Amino acid sequence: MKNQILDENRCAFAPFGRRATPLAGACCWTLSILTVSGPAHAAEPVASYARLFDPYAGVVVEHDSNLFAVGPGFVVDDPHGVPRLADTLTTYRVGTEFNYLFDLQHLYATLEGRKVDYDHFTNLDHSEYLVNIGLAWKLTSRFDGVFDARREKKIIAFGDADVSNLQIQTDQVIKATFNVAVTPEWRLESQASLHTLDYPVAGSPDYRLQEEIEGVGIKYVGIANLAYGIEALHVDGRYLGVVDAAGFEQNADYKQNTYQFALKYKIQQVTQVNAAIGYTDRSIAGSSTSVSGVTGQLGYTRQLTGKTSVYVQFQRLINSYVTAGSSEIDVGGLVGAYWQATPKLGVAVNYSHVRSNFEGETLVNALTLGRKDNSSFSTIEVKYQPLRWLTVRPYIKRQVRESSLEQFTYNDTMVGIELLAKRDAVPR
Repeated sequence: MKNQILDENRCAFAPFGRRATPLAGACCWTLSILTVSGPAHAAEPVASYARLFDPYAGVVVEHDSNLFAVGPGFVVDDPHGVPRLADTLTTYRVGTEFNYLFDLQHLYATLEGRKVDYDHFTNLDHSEYLVNIGLAWKLTSRFDGVFDARREKKIIAFGDADVSNLQIQTDQVIKATFNVAVTPEWRLESQASLHTLDYPVAGSPDYRLQEEIEGVGIKYVGIANLAYGIEALHVDGRYLGVVDAAGFEQNADYKQNTYQFALKYKIQQVTQVNAAIGYTDRSIAGSSTSVSGVTGQLGYTRQLTGKTSVYVQFQRLINSYVTAGSSEIDVGGLVGAYWQATPKLGVAVNYSHVRSNFEGETLVNALTLGRKDNSSFSTIEVKYQPLRWLTVRPYIKRQVRESSLEQFTYNDTMVGIELLAKRDAVPR
């Protein structure tokens, strides 16, 4: 769960090294009942995209007290042979956002490059990138959808990979949705996605997770501020490039189905409730092993005052633990608050806790059979905008993981500050 962050691209309880399939579903592969009514990008006003390009540049300096997420008594030698756990890393990033509206269509893109340098563990210095391009389209008031392609290259988190050397993962998702307003009250929504994750690990340098996802749902939108419906999601997953104890390559396939009822309800733009309840079943090809059970989520957001909001979320998910080629059942909760003290100053506080039960393993010596983890993550961050084009974000993060296998128990504290220069950083 190294360097876990909560943002629009990640599920609340999806640690690095794990990829949620379908019910992280409410975050990653779900249909639009729990997100927006219709295509998110096409619905925004033209004034929000008065410029085609919004370039930005930033730097993050972070001190990590336990860089490799190791337990008490463990140390790692740096390139000079000095045993240490902590290090300070500097991440430089530069990129641009692109938005172009024509008629009812919205073409968008994000291009970003990153350079990460370490003070002591210089053998870990590396580069990363993110490319995201998409089209939110709309044809009359009846048909709409999104085509989106996203590819990101970044370091594999030490906390899940259980290594101390540099390994780079490449994550790619190509997704298309097609929605039809059958009547003014009912919408039929569908999606298809291809997800590939190149995730080299010791002994299996060509290790890859590949997932084909299809989904369909029907949603009722005939009541103001309320949307509800039923959804079905199917995943064909494959762990490729797995090398067994004899040195031969073998692959492992799985199929996962999720059926759920979901709703989204807003009350006077002050309170929002997202909820889903359903059943998920995952079966492993060529094995009697299966993981199934009730899955779902419940999220509540409340605007207490004009400056203060709180949010609570609970989830029960069946996820892929990519590092071992296995499955896990995650049960957790998230609570947080945000205070906009002034137009230029905001403070956010978050705490989450997840209990994970691991089921099966594909990779040799992955050490997940019977493993149980309790992980907590807390963060305090301040956002300050002294200038319209400049954002300053100091933060403190704390992670604690207690595991039934002692070598996976650790705690870590990160203190950092981000400087981001972006034209018109103040929301438009």
